[in-house]
Order: sequence, then structure tokens, then C-alpha cells
Amino acid sequence: MQQFTIQGITANEAFDKMRRLYGEDAVILSHRDVRIGGLMGLFARRGVEITGYTRRKGQQAQRASPDSLAPEELERRKNEILEAIRRHAGRQPGAGTVPAAPAAPAPLPARVEGARPAGAPDAAREELNQEILQEIREIKARLARQAGADASGPIGEVLRLLRRNDFADEFTEQIEKRIRSTFSLEQVADAETLEQTVLGWVAEGIRIHDPLTFRKGATRTLVVVGPSGVGKTTTIAKLAAKYGLGSKEATQKNVRIVTIDSYRIGAREQIESYSEIMQIPVSYVETAEELRKVMDLYAKTVDLILIDTIGKSPKDAVNLAKMKKVLDGAGHESETHLALSASTKAHDISEILRQFEPFRYSTVILTKLDETSYAGNVISVLGQQGKSLSYITTGQRVPQDIERASRMRLLMNLEGFRVNREEMGRRYGEERVNEEEWG
Repeated sequence: MQQFTIQGITANEAFDKMRRLYGEDAVILSHRDVRIGGLMGLFARRGVEITGYTRRKGQQAQRASPDSLAPEELERRKNEILEAIRRHAGRQPGAGTVPAAPAAPAPLPARVEGARPAGAPDAAREELNQEILQEIREIKARLARQAGADASGPIGEVLRLLRRNDFADEFTEQIEKRIRSTFSLEQVADAETLEQTVLGWVAEGIRIHDPLTFRKGATRTLVVVGPSGVGKTTTIAKLAAKYGLGSKEATQKNVRIVTIDSYRIGAREQIESYSEIMQIPVSYVETAEELRKVMDLYAKTVDLILIDTIGKSPKDAVNLAKMKKVLDGAGHESETHLALSASTKAHDISEILRQFEPFRYSTVILTKLDETSYAGNVISVLGQQGKSLSYITTGQRVPQDIERASRMRLLMNLEGFRVNREEMGRRYGEERVNEEEWG
């Protein structure tokens, strides 16, 4: 279907032009007096303008068939149809009416050589509406077929892998849009290139926190907060062993442990057991004043103070506020890390991040990565909220099951994706965790 507007000095001239261009399939919607030609409004002549539509046939129509058009072209074509309808409606004197033919020009013949009559505007408009509806149905069918093709092709496979790995819906939708705006139809057919490109985009959204650095005569303070059951105390013990005992990754530091979690059943015994094995002193505090005294005692005499906290529900705003008041005694130079279990649902991760914002945590420790096969929930939510990762824990062993966070570690935890370790490691400088990263 094609709409047209034709002008002529007389009605017969305009009609002859229409017949030559569109043949007997033309349908006249309206005609009116116009001014034709002239210069800057002068010397224009009176004329007639015909508007109507026609179905296009033959080879040209085949090229315009919905089955041969890309989704973007289909969308553009649909918008052109709707815009043409709006323009035509705007020329009408009233809704659902067509202006009567003016008296000055000679009336158009009702039917000449098969052309459809102009004297039945309501019928013509109804036929036009049916033509438009049919074309829109064809466009929708084409889009549905295209979506079905995507679902069974490389794009559909990548999107299924993202959903299987528990990436947030919004994150997956953004990846899909980026694919469609970046890849041509031919490029999309290369499944391996598509998958590696998407993995690169996923890696781009992972932020890694700067490693701890130490200066002689300066004390670093690291506070670990988070919900109950995420493994804060075990993480504190792993960090204490990693830095306090020394290893091939880290030189030995003078470390102290401070805890405000002396009320939970077994918590004191657990931290004391770790302290005795590692021979790292532990202190207990209950108020901000007591914490300040401990901090003053250790100032400039130890390298690292690790502060363990009480596990609280992120919805327990009252007790979170009390704990925040105690931690104020650690001073402004302390660095707070939020411990977060890798198996937490994406929606719950967002809520935990929000509820612990008053603690001004600078980064996230991802715990219990060994207990889940997926990492998309963490990657997508932390990426959307601009949060970084500092450490990852992968089991209960102290101190073995803790490592510096890296993009490669999270990518390797994605199920179904084939990660090119050499390329990704080279791209992000993560071929191995070096000694400097642990300080």
C-alpha cells in the first residue's frame, strides 16, 4: 500500500497523472483547490490536488515484503504508515469526514477506466483502515518470527546463559540492546565471537578494589560488617592468618583482632580459638569509647587491626544504628568492607547494599562462592550500583580459602560460558595474583 498526492492545473489533468502512475488500483480519498507554481507567492496559478492510496504490485512490492525487511526497517515502515495517517487526518475538517469537492473546478468523474469512486469517502476510509491493519499485522508477524529466530540462534543462546547464571533482568536486557546495536546480522552468526564479546562486557562491569598497602609506622584498620550467617568471623580469621602469619603471597605483618560480637552463642569461643592457634591477640569492646581506647593503644605499634562485628539483619534498623555508633570509635581512617554471601538473590543483594550504606563501606567481600554455581546475581547488581570487590572466600579452611578478588575468578564461575583465560587474563592483567596485591 502506498499513499500519494498529485497536483494538476485541472481536475482531469491531475486524474490523468494518477492513472498513469498508479493505474486502475488507485483509490481517491479527497481533492481540493491549491495554488501551484509562482515565485515568493506571486504568479501562482489555481490548480487541483488529489490525495489517495494504492496497492503496489510486482517486483517493487516483493522488495517491500515484511519477510524481507530487518526489524529496524519494519519499525520505520510502521511509523511511516502511522505518520501518514496522522497527516491525512490533520487535513480533514472534522473527525471521520472528507471535505466536499469545491464548486469551482470541474467535478471528478465517479469512475473512469476502473478507478474507484471518490463519492464514497466512508467506504474508502474503511478500506484504507483495513489495508493499514493488515500491513501492521504483517509487520508484527515478521517481528514475532524474528524473535523466534533469535531465540534459537546465537543471541538467544547467550541470553539463556545469562539468565541461567542469575544475572538481573535489567542487566540482561542491557546486554541484548548492546548486542543488537553493535553486531550486524552476519556478525551475530559467529557464536564464539559473540560469546567472548559478551564476556568482555560482563568483565567491564566488575570493579576490583585496590589492595591493602602498608607504610612503616602507620596502622591500617579494616572493619567487616554484614548480615548474620555470611561468614564474617571466619573471614576475619582468614585475613588475620594471611597477613599475620605471612605466606608466599604476603609478608608477615603485626596484626590485632578486635570484636564487638561477644554476645552471640559460640562467637567468643570461635574467635578465641583462632586467636590461640595463630597467636594473634584479640580484644573485646562494647562501646565506642572502649573501641577508641583500643585503637589508641595499638596506634603506630601494629600494622593491621581487624574488627569483627555483630551479624544483624539488614531490616533491623535500630540495632544497626547502635552498632554504627560503636564503630564510630574506630576513627575516620578505618576501611569498612561489607561481607555478602554469593548465594544471595539479586533482589536481596540490592536491599542489603542499601541498608548497610550508613556504614560507608568502601567495597564488598564475597563469601561462600563455593556454595553456588552462579555469580551473575553478584556481578549484575554490584555493577549496576557501582560497588567493587576486595576479597573472595571459597570454603572454611583458614587461611587457604580466601583470595584477592579478580574478574577472572568470577568469570570462571559462570556456568556454560567458555572463558578464554589467556585472553581475559592478559586484557585485565590478571594472569596471576602477585605478591604486591596482598601487600
